[in-house]
Amino acid sequence: MRTLRGRWAAAAPAVLTGALLLGVMVGAAGCGRATDATDGAVDTPASSSAAPSEASASDPVTVAILTGTVAGGTVDPTPTPLDTPEAVADFVSQFDNAEFGRSVESAAAGVEVTEGRTLVGSVLTIGCEVPTDIDVVGAPGQIRLVPVMPKKQRPDECFAPMASVGLVELPDAMLVDAG
Repeated sequence: MRTLRGRWAAAAPAVLTGALLLGVMVGAAGCGRATDATDGAVDTPASSSAAPSEASASDPVTVAILTGTVAGGTVDPTPTPLDTPEAVADFVSQFDNAEFGRSVESAAAGVEVTEGRTLVGSVLTIGCEVPTDIDVVGAPGQIRLVPVMPKKQRPDECFAPMASVGLVELPDAMLVDAG
């Protein structure tokens, strides 16, 4: 007659296999797209923003959401104008991951800004969640970039934090305090 110990011994290979598969699945779901500290950035296009040519002159346009693993930076909803190469260099100097900084510089340099508009950037989040879009809120001169987060939350496991930077083209009138 088998004892309880014998039943567990017979089931051990199946239990171990199931535990290993669960570990692999949880690990793969840890922080969204897989990147490592050396590969820099993942360009995540904004989901629902109009292209600059389709937007009215008064509409903000999300250009890109760039995400880098272990990039550093400081979350700040206040948009930073990226209207000169010097301004872009100053903005990316906050990142610990130089490759991510170069990715942000390259993305900013690749934007053809429409006349009467300014490209701005902001570190939207640092963590395991990557924004899907950006809401622009506030009165002229007091604009804030607010990340739109995914509805489905990821598990608590996070192997490395990710910095998400938003690039948005704003009408110049939004950057100037009307009062």
